[in-house]
Amino acid sequence: MFAGIKSRFKFRAGRVVEGSLWLLEGLTAVGLVSGAVLVAAIGKLVLGGLLGVLGLGVWARMHRRMRRRQARPPVQGGISE
Repeated sequence: MFAGIKSRFKFRAGRVVEGSLWLLEGLTAVGLVSGAVLVAAIGKLVLGGLLGVLGLGVWARMHRRMRRRQARPPVQGGISE
């Protein structure tokens, strides 16, 4: 069916992504998959990615704080002395 179409990508991952996008386009054109389903799936992936990045940022901040507290020597004395 697509024997005459050459892929722009040299690597296998690029070819797989391009092939899956061609398949999705064909399924959408035939009417087996609606555009709303694709938008919802892509939205969930984007939201998951953003939440993952936010979680990594929070973890990195907490990790940095814990390392900084361990590196400081304990304070001798205080206000009450």
